[in-house]
Order: sequence, then C-alpha cells, then structure tokens
Amino acid sequence: RIENPFYFTEGVTRLLSFAYVQVLYFTLLVAPIEMCCEYSYNCVPAIETWGEPRNAWSLLLFGGIAHVTVYSIKHIRNLGLYALFGISFIVLPYLPASHIFVTVGTMIAERCLYLPSVGLSVLIFCVSVWIGSSEGYPQWWKRLQWFLVVLVLLGAGRTALRNEDWQTDKLLFESAVKVCPLSSKSHQQLGLVRLNENKTLEGLELFERAAQLDPIWGEPHFHIGRVHAASQNWAVALDHLKICAMCPASLAKCLPLYIELQQLVNLKNENADAFYDVGEVLEVALHWDESVTHFREAGALWLKRGETAKAIEAFDRALHVNKSACDCMYWKSKALLQHGNLSAAVDALPQTLDCPDASALNAAGDMVLGALNKVTSA
Repeated sequence: RIENPFYFTEGVTRLLSFAYVQVLYFTLLVAPIEMCCEYSYNCVPAIETWGEPRNAWSLLLFGGIAHVTVYSIKHIRNLGLYALFGISFIVLPYLPASHIFVTVGTMIAERCLYLPSVGLSVLIFCVSVWIGSSEGYPQWWKRLQWFLVVLVLLGAGRTALRNEDWQTDKLLFESAVKVCPLSSKSHQQLGLVRLNENKTLEGLELFERAAQLDPIWGEPHFHIGRVHAASQNWAVALDHLKICAMCPASLAKCLPLYIELQQLVNLKNENADAFYDVGEVLEVALHWDESVTHFREAGALWLKRGETAKAIEAFDRALHVNKSACDCMYWKSKALLQHGNLSAAVDALPQTLDCPDASALNAAGDMVLGALNKVTSA
C-alpha cells in the first residue's frame, strides 16, 4: 500500500489511475525534468472519475501509441533494423513494470526506464540519419538534426545533474520532497537525514508531516516516539509507539521498543492502564498468551483498587483472546461479585470448574456456593 496504493483500488479508479501511470512514465522517458526516488503514497493521487482532467493526457498518449503502432506495422519493411531495435528496447523492458499485464509492488520507478532510454536514444539516432539522408525537403528540415543534437545534450546534462542528487541522501530526499510533496515516505526519509545531521526539531517536524500525510502508516510514529523517548517525554513517546505497534506493517520494528519503555516507565509501578495497553499491542502481534497475561494483570490491579467496571472489561478482553483462560474466568466472576452483579457471577463461575486447571483455583468452588447462597437469600 505504501509503495503502490493503486494496487488496492478497484474498478474505474484502478483502470484510470494505472492508465495515468503510463503518462508519467512516458513523460519521464522523453522529458525527465523532475525526477524522484520515491513515487510512494500519496505522490500521485488516484483518479476516481471519468471527468478528472488528467484522463485527457491518458487518452492522448494511448491514441498516439495506437497511431504509431498502426503506422509501424504498415511500414515495417521501411523502418530498418536499428529502428526496430530501438522500438524493441523501449517496449520489451518496460512491459513487466507497466502494470498492464501484471501489477507490481512499485507504482513508478525511474530504474525501470534505464533500458527504454537506450531504445529512445537509438530511435533519435535513426530519425537523425533519416533527416540527413532525405531529399526534396526545405532547408529548415535539415536543421532538425541540430534540434535532435541539442535534445540529446540537454538529456545528458539533466542526467549529470541528477547523478549529483544520488551522491548523498540529503540531496536525494530533498529533491524527492520537492517533486512529491504528498509522499509520506519521502518526508520520513528526509526526517532521518535531519536526525543524522543533529537537526532534531526539523526531523521531528518531517516525521509529524509524514504521519499526517498517511495516518494509517505506523512507521513515522516510531521515529516520533524515538525522538520523544530521547528527551524522556515518556507519555508522548509511548502514545506514538503504540500507534506504530498497532500497525501490522510496522509492528515488528516498534514492538520491542514499546515493550521496553513500558517496562521501564509503567509496568514496574503496577500501572493498570499500561498493562492493558501492552495487552492490546500483544494481541495485534498475535502473542496470545502474553496478551492474556497483561489483560489479566490490568484487571487484577483495577479490581484491587475497586475499579470493578474496568476490571470486568480487562477480563472480558482476555477471554476474547483466549476463551479457555480459566484464571480470567475466575477473576471476572470475582469482579462481578464485587460489582454487585450476582446473577452474572453465578452464570460465569461454574465455567471455571469445567476448565482443565480449575482444581488449582481452590477458591472457585467456595465462590460459587457463596454467590448461590447470596442469590437464594435475596
């Protein structure tokens, strides 16, 4: 989704958006004025309707391709070997990355035009030779050769300038943000550059902008959390690290630091809210047993403080993760009794006796009888 958001679109939006990608590739091939190393989410907004003005460029491109194709087929014997070679070098290497036959993970990548650019150079050479050898045309026609020479020189100069951008991450991602101001990933990468330059505040602003551009992507929150953790701003750091850890794409990166900070700041102080938050994150991470343990611990701490409603919620969450967590059934029943909900406690308590490890809960049977006596006497 980050690298190619169009992959997750459907119907008309998918068709029109990928059609416009061909326009962008063609523009980069023939006029690489603005280039970017990261055409990621949301560098190129999706096209959702037929009335979008960008569709006109798609129609113009595909109309031109159709015309050139028909012309080439009709005059294939006159094209010459070099021209056919140039056309083949443009078309064949490009097709796998075009999304026409197979949708690939990268929406746009300039590296996919390396070989097609060789084919274009060959075609320019063929056109130049054809112009020079043609007869019966006005004098200005011959001068088109000089135009082609200037065109090639301009392309070579642009290549040299672009090579400078690739010398350092700083130049590379500064240019990326200029070309794609809506790219969340480019802002994050430039933020990392600023951190390496010890420009922490600038880096933090770029991370926050990245998170704003793509609220679903969790990785920018990892870097925001790191910055705040370095300043010992624990609460803000943990909030952002939790957002990061709740995102499946960035969970593996964020989970270890999130757990480490929670243990350092909150868990050792028996913070029930922290245990509950960690349980939520571990549930997303599919660490079922650890998740149940933290939900149970949160419920026990809330129950100890008399916050029975929160305790019941925590035990319910633990049982949602693992329905056979016998100790959580027991503690939930105890919380229900303490909360004054006797009928619910009576319904829940017998389930603990059916659990494989119910014998370890010596108090469960006494609680069942006690609750039944209260209901009977009431």
